Amino acid sequence: MKRFSARNPLQTDPQLRPLLRQVAELERVLQALRRSLPTEVAACCLAASWSGNQLIVAVSSGAAAMRLKQCAPAALRQLQATGIAVSQITPRISSALLPAWQPPKTLAMTDAATRAFETLADQVHDDGLKDAIHSLLAHHAKRRL
Repeated sequence: MKRFSARNPLQTDPQLRPLLRQVAELERVLQALRRSLPTEVAACCLAASWSGNQLIVAVSSGAAAMRLKQCAPAALRQLQATGIAVSQITPRISSALLPAWQPPKTLAMTDAATRAFETLADQVHDDGLKDAIHSLLAHHAKRRL
């Protein structure tokens, strides 16, 4: 029986193979950068590209760009220590890489859930918890109007 071999055209095409290697290298550098940053900043780093020895990092917002600028010196030292030849890290805000806008969800508590929370509020002895439940019920009552 002849075995079917599914080959990836990116790996077999001589013109596309260098592109695949370049993408893999950029992904490796981006992962190294993310490891050198605080978790909140790393999550905002969407993509990377090179301009000479300058690493251009696409970020999701202006706040993320400012935070990356603040963290850049320490991240730069860590990247250089791992053998990555980089002289500067420059953030670029890139809204094109963000997911498309979606309208906010209109969530409402069902009547059964409302009754259950009202019953719970009557049974709870802790005043703080009771106030929190009443606040939740008041919030959802406004959403129903």
